[in-house]
Amino acid sequence: MSESPLSTLSRSPSPPLRMRSTRAATPSEATLRRDTTPMADEPRSEAKLRRVTGQLFAEPTPVNVFVQGEMIAYPVPKVFLVSASDKFEAAIEEGGSILNLDVRSDAFEVFIGWLLQRNIFETRQSRLAEAWCLGQTWDIPDFQNAVMSVLVPRAQAAKVKAKPVRKAYADPGPSPLKAMFAMQLAFDWTEPAHEAWTTTFERDGYPNSVEFFGDIITAMQTLAQLPLRPEWGIDLANYLVEDAMDTA
Repeated sequence: MSESPLSTLSRSPSPPLRMRSTRAATPSEATLRRDTTPMADEPRSEAKLRRVTGQLFAEPTPVNVFVQGEMIAYPVPKVFLVSASDKFEAAIEEGGSILNLDVRSDAFEVFIGWLLQRNIFETRQSRLAEAWCLGQTWDIPDFQNAVMSVLVPRAQAAKVKAKPVRKAYADPGPSPLKAMFAMQLAFDWTEPAHEAWTTTFERDGYPNSVEFFGDIITAMQTLAQLPLRPEWGIDLANYLVEDAMDTA
């Protein structure tokens, strides 16, 4: 069995004491800290890299992360979190190095695995859907796209399950995740050999909401208007998230 990414982060029942180091910075460290101030004309990604590199040489500031159903915190280096999203930095400062996430540990583990290795090792649709929603909440498009790149093939091969769809539709407003699920379900439910889609809808526990029902009908109408029915249903490129800063 492969080692969980969270095993690299020891759990702590209470926030650790923060001790300020009295060791004088070496010339190389002082230079790195001073040079991490971004220049006015510096690209955003390069400026962020310089800032994160500087933090690696600064005093460690572990953040105690709490997730749903867990009483024990996950101490995570602050630099990992803020490198993914600026929203984390503001939330950590407000919470005094304590961060509460509205996700289960399974979805958080997907995120930590991506932070450490830039890869997605989970294949279960419900956990992937929840991880995608984590990226939506904290504005992490690269993570969302990495999750979607795994989720789309799973939805095509194993059919879309009801549980991840319920998770997606629990959040208000439209999203690429909802659109992807609706289109793939519409594709599957209009297969010639498939039973009446209303039977599947009622039996398997898909969201009983006006929003979901409307998205399915819209997706079916879109498929019906295509000159040629797609072979696999959905196209990954249609459901990737653009970075707002890159498109500004």
